Amino acid sequence: MQNIDQYPLVKDAEGDSLRWYFISQGERSIIKVVDYSLISSVEGRPVYNLAFGDIEEGGFVNDRSRSNNGDIYKIFNTILFTTTLFFDHVPDALVFVSGSDSQEVSELPCRNTCRDKRCKSACRLLHQRINAYSGFVRRNYTALATKYLFLGWPKGKVLDEINPYAFEPFSPQGDYQALMVLQDAKR
Repeated sequence: MQNIDQYPLVKDAEGDSLRWYFISQGERSIIKVVDYSLISSVEGRPVYNLAFGDIEEGGFVNDRSRSNNGDIYKIFNTILFTTTLFFDHVPDALVFVSGSDSQEVSELPCRNTCRDKRCKSACRLLHQRINAYSGFVRRNYTALATKYLFLGWPKGKVLDEINPYAFEPFSPQGDYQALMVLQDAKR
């Protein structure tokens, strides 16, 4: 996982948030942001939500955009690299990761604007983002597990609390709707 292709980053810390901005250089230039926002605390450890999206006019972050800019792998590598930077700043944090397309409310707008109508009982784009994150962890689990602990929230189980004790240990064979990531202090 060394020498991965990623975009240069600009850090911004404001209040309880850490953000890294970059410019996606594909078919267009698009300003993107990776945002870590404090959402709770568990036994004195801060819990942050990882969010990602395009910066739109007025500074609004659109975490549902699909810019299709031709540079998805470079963007994905950039997002993942910010995790290392984030833990350098907040080493005892827990990071909550879910996809903005994992909530059931994501399915309705998708079905209403769907061009190919190939979905049967469930929208095929539902959970696409968390599937990408989980897939990366799955493929690189051996290397990542030397530095991080991963917990998963199974698909189909109601996510009613963001508490690491309610999550299960990550399994590369698991199917998750959310992940929790923390640095492994023992390693």
